[in-house]
Formats: sequence, structure tokens, C-alpha cells
Amino acid sequence: MPTVNEPRSSGAGGHAYLFGLGSPHGRDRLGWLAAERLGAELAGRGDLSVACLGQPSDLFLHPLAAGDRLLLLDAMRGKGPPGTVMAFSPGELPDGVGTLSSHGIGLAGTLALVEALGLCRAGIRVVGIEMAPAGAAPTLGEGTARRLRNEVQRWLEAPPHAPGPATAGASTARPPPE
Repeated sequence: MPTVNEPRSSGAGGHAYLFGLGSPHGRDRLGWLAAERLGAELAGRGDLSVACLGQPSDLFLHPLAAGDRLLLLDAMRGKGPPGTVMAFSPGELPDGVGTLSSHGIGLAGTLALVEALGLCRAGIRVVGIEMAPAGAAPTLGEGTARRLRNEVQRWLEAPPHAPGPATAGASTARPPPE
């Protein structure tokens, strides 16, 4: 399980965790590619830890606390053309997400457990990146990287949510028409 940035201690306002989900092989590597790229770009931030996780439940290997924020990057399919970037709160995840997962417990179940334990009450977001068709190598084009960077910057600059479940409000950034 590669770590892009080592976890740092949380300040009084909590800590931000950005985790790429996936594996080192195939199209599911997209979340890792995104975390690796963003981790390199945001390496100087002391309030942010970035890591690649082999399964969603691996986030429990990090010292999450109630005042922390959590952003997960993951490959998705069927929500738009390749390179589409969509952000969701846990309650907005499309039906069936994480119910049959090669990641183990699954994304939806892990996020339900995070909320039940009262962790990351300052906000939880999932950013999905639409995969290329089967057989295509996973890549982050410049347009997709820019959309991801913008989404992550909005997340980092937004004030933490009040204690309680993550708030609604999915956002979508689609690639320009070809």
C-alpha cells in the first residue's frame, strides 16, 4: 500500500486526508494515479495527508479523528465519457457502489462505518473519475488532471462542515466535447 505523503498530526481544526482507491494494475489504478499526482502537487501542505489504499477499509490504518475531513478518489464507470470527474457525499453515491467490490468491505459500507464511528465529521467526499473503455491503459490526461485539481482545491478551501453527516451537493466536471 503506497503512501504518497506520510500522515501528519492534526491541528486544532482537524486534518485533511486524500486517499486514492484502487490497485497497482489495470483500469482500477486511476484513483492511485490521481492521488500520486495530486500528492506531488500538494506535498508542501502540513494539513494534508495523501495515500493510496488497496481497499476502502484501509483508511482505518490512518489516525482519523472526529474533526478531520476525508476525500476519496476512485475510478468509476458508466457516469459519462472517460475523464469525467464527479464528486459525491456518501449519501449521494449511485446505487450499487461498493456493494460488490473487489476492495473487500466496499466503499459504501466503509463510509457508513466512518460515519457510525463519528469520524471525519468535518466532511466526507468521494470523487469518481470515469475510466476509459476496457483494454485502454489508465491515464490522467491534462484536462482530467485539471478538473481533479480544481475539485480538490475547492474541497481544501471550503470551510469544514458542522458536526454531523456529510452534506449533499454533488458536483460534476465533464470533459469538453470532442
